[in-house]
Amino acid sequence: PPPAAASAGEGFGGPAAVAQTWRDASLGVLGEEVARVEAGRKSAGEMERLTEAAHERKAAAKSRAAEAAAKKAEAEAKAAEAVEAKRRELHGQREQAAEAAASGARAAQARLDADRAAGLAGAALEENEAAQEEELMVLEAVLGEEGFEREEEAAPPAFRLTVAGERARGEPTAVQLRVTFVVEYPSHLPPRLEIVDGVAAEDAPLVRDSLLALFYAQREESAAAGEPAEGVVHRWTEWVKEEWMPSS
Repeated sequence: PPPAAASAGEGFGGPAAVAQTWRDASLGVLGEEVARVEAGRKSAGEMERLTEAAHERKAAAKSRAAEAAAKKAEAEAKAAEAVEAKRRELHGQREQAAEAAASGARAAQARLDADRAAGLAGAALEENEAAQEEELMVLEAVLGEEGFEREEEAAPPAFRLTVAGERARGEPTAVQLRVTFVVEYPSHLPPRLEIVDGVAAEDAPLVRDSLLALFYAQREESAAAGEPAEGVVHRWTEWVKEEWMPSS
């Protein structure tokens, strides 16, 4: 009798048989070709998923970078605004500093004239020499060779100060001052002060007046407390570094 017809899924023509044929490498070229096609489909799908994931990571990184840049820009804007406010405040004190320096000079000269008339100036001037030498030793010890340079042959004593620090945005900067003691310092008058470098010409009067006003204010405080006058030069370097540089 004739063989029974193969049921669906059986025999060479059924789907199960075909699938088995594709999976069976022993069938030769046809099986190998089908295997390559299936592998290619899998590889293409995997590559598509990997590419999509890479795009997502790139987009996320770009978003994070944009967010960081925005925060940085905001911080820089706030810092710049603070610097400008500080600078406006400092420059708003220009006339105030000039007046304080001028009035301080008048008061100091009047005190010196009165002490001379009363015969009191001589002792104070003698004490000044010792106070100056002590201040020079302190300045040399605190500021070191890089910040303090004495002019050995100068009489009265003269020296250069180099004040190193940072501007508002962190840029390194330095201001150089030349200071010459006078016989009336520190009892009555401030040292002579020259701004050598590091301050723009239009800002030099403000810096100079502010430093002189600092001396006169300190001298008034000492006199009011009945205390001997003290050197002011180290306070000058602190003012330049902590007040002036951050606003420049």
